[in-house]
Amino acid sequence: MRLAKSEWFTAKEIEQYQLVHLKNLVAFAAQRVPFWRQRIAADAIQRAETLQEALNALPILSRAALRDNLAGLRAPDLPPGHVAAGERTSSGSTGMVVAVATSNVMLTWQSALAFRVQLWAGRDLQQKIALIRKYQIG
Repeated sequence: MRLAKSEWFTAKEIEQYQLVHLKNLVAFAAQRVPFWRQRIAADAIQRAETLQEALNALPILSRAALRDNLAGLRAPDLPPGHVAAGERTSSGSTGMVVAVATSNVMLTWQSALAFRVQLWAGRDLQQKIALIRKYQIG
């Protein structure tokens, strides 16, 4: 229902919605994720009045830092309703494969957003669709 309602938000409503959720995410990361405890300016982000102000206060996470600190970038305990669901990896086309942890909530949102794209594209959902996926062997 949230997704259907947000489809009709104004630009200002989208920014406010994103700011609230960014502040919640940063608060969680600053409290629960070892890597971010000393690296994120949670107070500055909490005080931000605009999304742009909050985004400007976020540190840049390099591919190397992501690759080298995978364990430290994971919260030891997930929020209620979240369950670890494996990892996603990049293709390594830049010469550096990186991985991120996923959760059931992320996978649900990914599916919902993919469905929204199909609706926006005017797809006839009663017709067949072909998907091409790359799976690693082994």
